[in-house]
Amino acid sequence: MDIIVAAFQPQVRAALQSQLSEGGLTSAVEIDSPATLAPALAELTEPLVVAGVNWPETAPFLRRATGHEVPVALLLEEELLDARHAAFRAGAAALLPWPLASALEAVGHGFRLLPQRSAPAARAAPTVGLTSLSPRELELIELVAAGLSNKGIARRLGLSVNTVKYHLASAFTKLEARTRAEAVSAAARRGELML
Repeated sequence: MDIIVAAFQPQVRAALQSQLSEGGLTSAVEIDSPATLAPALAELTEPLVVAGVNWPETAPFLRRATGHEVPVALLLEEELLDARHAAFRAGAAALLPWPLASALEAVGHGFRLLPQRSAPAARAAPTVGLTSLSPRELELIELVAAGLSNKGIARRLGLSVNTVKYHLASAFTKLEARTRAEAVSAAARRGELML
């Protein structure tokens, strides 16, 4: 993984470099403008752009890198970093708080990342106007995403198949989904399901 540290201000680049070195990582190159990304890419085999710390300011780096199909990890000083964040919708491979070394390694391997929420109550509220999934519905959608059938879900949770069908039907209605794949995709887009 060839890390490109990208920020307009030298103090932000220095802070990013510091975080990398604390995690045992080093950058291959630093850039101070999106225009300098293309020449930097010519020299690298597995580039990963790391930029921060404010969203609107990092957008030009994100646009330029995603235009070259290069993953971008954004380290943002914001409290709400979920799948509804404009940066994630614009193609960021990761929205990260500090520390970041292991997260950057995962991004380098093609994963997309968001901060983990530790409890169902901590998950992001759905987009305005949408009804939130109940904890049981979310649990079932997570198992659907893991590839379990209705029978498999029923066995795993000690429920009847009809109870599983009932809760999935309710979740599908809330997610405006017709298929299992649509339901998983919709829940992920709404920030209720982390894949």
